[in-house]
Amino acid sequence: MQTRFLNHGWAQILTTVWQKIRASLRAGHIEQNVGLILIPLGTTLAQVEGIVIERTLTACGGDKEKAAKILGVSARTLYRRDAAKKVITKSPPSA
Repeated sequence: MQTRFLNHGWAQILTTVWQKIRASLRAGHIEQNVGLILIPLGTTLAQVEGIVIERTLTACGGDKEKAAKILGVSARTLYRRDAAKKVITKSPPSA
């Protein structure tokens, strides 16, 4: 099996694996929410961090204490990041 993979490019291998996963999801063979996050190449580390925090919070029902424990950070870190995100996303005052 290992030699079979060596004869194909990585892009083709990943495409094949992704197609099989999607087919299994559609057929109901595997659970859709298995705690996996797909992150496209080219995503910045800051974006990856935001995605992981957001998905963990969602999985924890918004409980920052529980999410922080799973992520291995303090709840205070999540509160600070949340506050910073709100400041950044606020629209500027209209003139």
